[in-house]
Amino acid sequence: MSKVARAQLAVILGGVALLELLTRAGVIGRLTMIPPSEMAAHLGIMLEAGELNAPMTQTFANVAIAFALAVSIGCLAGVAIHRLPRLRRLADPLLASYYAVPFFVFYPLLIAMLGLNRWPLIAIGFAFAVAAMMIATLNGLDRVPRVLRKVARVHRLGRAEEMFLVILPAA
Repeated sequence: MSKVARAQLAVILGGVALLELLTRAGVIGRLTMIPPSEMAAHLGIMLEAGELNAPMTQTFANVAIAFALAVSIGCLAGVAIHRLPRLRRLADPLLASYYAVPFFVFYPLLIAMLGLNRWPLIAIGFAFAVAAMMIATLNGLDRVPRVLRKVARVHRLGRAEEMFLVILPAA
């Protein structure tokens, strides 16, 4: 373990120990936070009893759905934005400032629109991830050397062939 990793671990353990002392001494009330040792003990009991299996499965499924939607739609949108210069000029400032908006403020609105179920959470996960996928796709496509595009034209590749055989592997 490196010196930096040991220092980071010491800071984390020190913070947990400080929280333990403050909660045990009553500085932090039990209604605010229980001691970390009790949290860990109850977590072990709940994991052993299987009480968290269904919620964890639901959470992982929500993450997988949001991820799949964000990757597929983000990649397609990134390719479309890259292909259309006017759309690129419109989208660049929006993508640059995208994360300035706190999406969790839209959670009550999403609940009203989608209901009190898993879909508002999936929508928020999608909203956070789709912009990252679009930005990553645009960055990858921007870094494809022009000479590769010229080689594709020399070989008379169609747009789809150029995209799948030259640009995407190089991106």
